[in-house]
Amino acid sequence: MFNLIPDNWGGHIGPWAREITRGFDCLKALHFRRMIVTDGDLQMLATNMGRVLQVFKLDKCSGFSSTDLSMSPDSARI
Repeated sequence: MFNLIPDNWGGHIGPWAREITRGFDCLKALHFRRMIVTDGDLQMLATNMGRVLQVFKLDKCSGFSSTDLSMSPDSARI
């Protein structure tokens, strides 16, 4: 919509999010920049990291809805 991410960039957050939720159960902050974030990715992070995640930052990312952004972990600062 705003051309923040070039076509065919391939910077999808899904593979990163899956690895992070598997191996970093005490991670307190996440910062993604210029990546494609789906609503499913946000739901997965909220479900699996919701208890420990304190800071969640999406910088110039696209592909998600504001409705699913509200599902971010309750403890996280957005």
